[in-house]
Amino acid sequence: MEKLKIIIFGDLPVASKIAEYIINSNSYILKYVVIGNKNPNKHDPYNDFKNLESYANDQKIEIISFDRLINKNESFDLGISIRFSKKIPKELIDLFRFGIVNLHPGLLPEFAGLYSEIHTILQDSERGGGTMHWITEKIDLGPIITIEEFAIRKNDTTYKIYQETTKILYKMIIKFLDEGNFTKERDKLIPEKNYTFYNKYSLNNKKDLSQFMNKEQITKIDKYARAFSFPGHEPAFLIENGKKLFIIPEDFF
Repeated sequence: MEKLKIIIFGDLPVASKIAEYIINSNSYILKYVVIGNKNPNKHDPYNDFKNLESYANDQKIEIISFDRLINKNESFDLGISIRFSKKIPKELIDLFRFGIVNLHPGLLPEFAGLYSEIHTILQDSERGGGTMHWITEKIDLGPIITIEEFAIRKNDTTYKIYQETTKILYKMIIKFLDEGNFTKERDKLIPEKNYTFYNKYSLNNKKDLSQFMNKEQITKIDKYARAFSFPGHEPAFLIENGKKLFIIPEDFF
């Protein structure tokens, strides 16, 4: 049986781990990879793998741009987008026989767009997770294939949620590839009435906690932060839910 041709859109070690699965598979061939960010973050839970660009170079897999891919006059079977930072245009989506699946690091439709893990905490959600769906022209609105959830614990940080979500996304796509049923769930559309999209400006001013305090409180916190900032010693802190939230002046970093 002829192997199905796959392209990965991604940057991080999790994308490299998926690439390795495909390379070692008897059912698929990895034709190209598309890189979205030349300098991705280094917080992936699969750091025993290199970033996708380095991995592709080591494995002699061609790295290709959107334009070159569209102009190649070549067709493919399946695309996989994992933590990919660019919008994929329709003319590229149309090159794939089955389509392109997106592994979105948040629950849809509530947390579409960017910074899903951060907004999960800011919106007091009790659930985190990932969503695998088919890509369409509308961002994060394609038919859902599957959703995996986990409980958000009181002391969870965005970093913990990010790592757990990445592991879920990897398990999702491996199960999907193992099953090989790429025609399912084409009609399970995301209800637009529950759709919340967060753009790149959605975190503007969110870090400034002074908006929740009066001038006197801010002045007192500043005084104590400066008083207890000294290398090798514990800085000033607040206590919430039994854990310390350290306060450090900007010029001390």
